[in-house]
Amino acid sequence: MNARIIACLAALLVAVPALAEKKSYTPNAWPKEPDSFMGIKFTSDIESDFPSCASLDTSRPTNLCYQKTSTAKLYKMEGKPDIGLSSSYEMLVKVRDGDIDYINLSVKSRDYEKLSDMFINKYGPAYRDRSTVTTGMGVELENESLHWSGRNIFIMLQKYDEDINSGTVVVGSLSAMEKANQERKQQSSQGASKL
Repeated sequence: MNARIIACLAALLVAVPALAEKKSYTPNAWPKEPDSFMGIKFTSDIESDFPSCASLDTSRPTNLCYQKTSTAKLYKMEGKPDIGLSSSYEMLVKVRDGDIDYINLSVKSRDYEKLSDMFINKYGPAYRDRSTVTTGMGVELENESLHWSGRNIFIMLQKYDEDINSGTVVVGSLSAMEKANQERKQQSSQGASKL
């Protein structure tokens, strides 16, 4: 799962600067840029601002709570709101240096059109990117992703993720993404120096 999220973030590292090159796209001019997503502010401290699901007396929480995962500072959120999708979705939150790095929703690809409409209605027009994906059986399908980027936050909604049944939403901090990119470059340079 982490590899999938890292791949999404890597795609965004390429997509966001590419968006800036498009004449119809103006960086930092996003009137509907959010400061929270799904009830989580980007300045939230997950462990302080939300209860641990383990501390609740219910197996089906009705308000947001967190579960720690095996990955440091990656939390699975339960008690998520019903947003009208055809099936349940998973929500993960990655924290870096005390702030939200990104929020990831794992959704079904069949919900892409509904999510697309909801996101465009809430966040305004998006940059639309299309590519071709090939299934294991050799069938080619058109994949679509929508991108928004503002001063602080980016959103990517992608129809197909790791397979044709899965889609993804990534909402994150541009500064955290840039910091992660710098760390990866530094690690690559250090690794390359050992050649």
